[in-house]
Amino acid sequence: MNTYLRAAALLLVLAAGAAWGQTAYPSKPIRFIVPFPPGGATDPVARMLGAELSKSLGQQIVVENRGGGGGTIGVDLGVRSPPDGYTIFLGSTGGVGINPVLMAKPLYDPVHDISAISMLALSPLLIVVPPASPIRSVQDMIAAAKARPESIAYGTAGSGTLHHLAAEMLQQRFDFKITHVPYKGSGPAATDLLGGQLPLAFLDVSSIGVHLRSGKARALVNTGAKRSAVVPDIPSMAEVGVPDFDAVGWFMLGAPANTPAEIIALLNRETVRILATPQMRERFILSGIEARSSTPAEAAAFIREELAKWTRVIRSAGITPG
Repeated sequence: MNTYLRAAALLLVLAAGAAWGQTAYPSKPIRFIVPFPPGGATDPVARMLGAELSKSLGQQIVVENRGGGGGTIGVDLGVRSPPDGYTIFLGSTGGVGINPVLMAKPLYDPVHDISAISMLALSPLLIVVPPASPIRSVQDMIAAAKARPESIAYGTAGSGTLHHLAAEMLQQRFDFKITHVPYKGSGPAATDLLGGQLPLAFLDVSSIGVHLRSGKARALVNTGAKRSAVVPDIPSMAEVGVPDFDAVGWFMLGAPANTPAEIIALLNRETVRILATPQMRERFILSGIEARSSTPAEAAAFIREELAKWTRVIRSAGITPG
């Protein structure tokens, strides 16, 4: 009898401890690493999400900007933090989906070193020309490039960026060549396009959106598989006759590998709820991105798919890891 009583008491203690552990999280501020400098396009988005998570979790979310390495420095800091739920980080197309493939010695393995919490947003990429350009469609661009190989120059935010790799993927798909002009960011590329020094560019909405609305530039297509709520009047690749083509910027929320599943589930639940609110969705669109949540498993699968896709493109283009 005493044995049974002792066993029952032990079970009660363990159950109480487990319940206390679940209700205690979070018991202190949570660090939210943003792998970009302050003031960038993603900064207000991270701070918006952080503020809402702080309200729902009852603890301060401390946003910490750690820019550098195309988004890899901040992610590396995140994955090396204790997996206790008190460090989360923003992952991006470059920092998680592309740059680890381009690096000869990657700082981390996005598949094994990250506990995915949720997707956060999609950022449309556009193929843009000057308003008077004779190129009126993607098909026009391909035909002109095939007629005069490498005679058409296109600008991007830099070598190895999503913008560059999207152009490479399109060239590989349709077997044509255009000449890459890498810039240090989308802004300078947009400036040269607007100034008439560049006939074509792959640009994100934040760098060219206002000029599209004023008629100073014209978008041929959004390089995603579906239309974006950010630029609803611009057709997707599928709509212009290029199926199975998807090149969009994206952001996700992650934590170090081995973060307890119950903490990931809590953070996912709150993130999904926040991103579903009309106010947050509208605020994201005003920042040039479209809110997009997911389950942790869906986010992890998406990362694997993106890594596989961009690895194929990089290898086919002969881009050597550096």
